Amino acid sequence: MSPGEERKLIDVVNSHASDIQSLQAVLLGLAAQLHAEQGDAALESAKEKALAAANNMGSSFGIRPNRSLISNLFEVAKKR
Repeated sequence: MSPGEERKLIDVVNSHASDIQSLQAVLLGLAAQLHAEQGDAALESAKEKALAAANNMGSSFGIRPNRSLISNLFEVAKKR
């Protein structure tokens, strides 16, 4: 891989990382608001639905959603 190709790959990966962090921030904000407005039961229900959706997602190249990350997001939302 040439230095130019490597730089392009790094730029793409960094761009995707930024997008993922942005989406995570939005989801955390929404989950925290849900918890504030509707309490633990609503947040737990949303968590169960998110984990169920993760289980039903296709897996490109054998990559599956990170269930621990999903669960952690909802735990952090309880503290916000």
